[in-house]
Amino acid sequence: METALALLGPPWRIYWALLEASWSLLGVSWALLRCLGAILGGLGGVFADFLILLVVSMLSIVF
Repeated sequence: METALALLGPPWRIYWALLEASWSLLGVSWALLRCLGAILGGLGGVFADFLILLVVSMLSIVF
């Protein structure tokens, strides 16, 4: 996808970088929110939220 957009010219690279940055920011915000929920939810919630944090982090890296 990035390669196809790169062929269209520099403005698309800027838009793509902004999209990646906003997606990463969204992932970090979601992860922090889930961690807060885990702290409030107890020890069992911490493990579940750690898995969610891991998945969101992986999605942020992939996308």
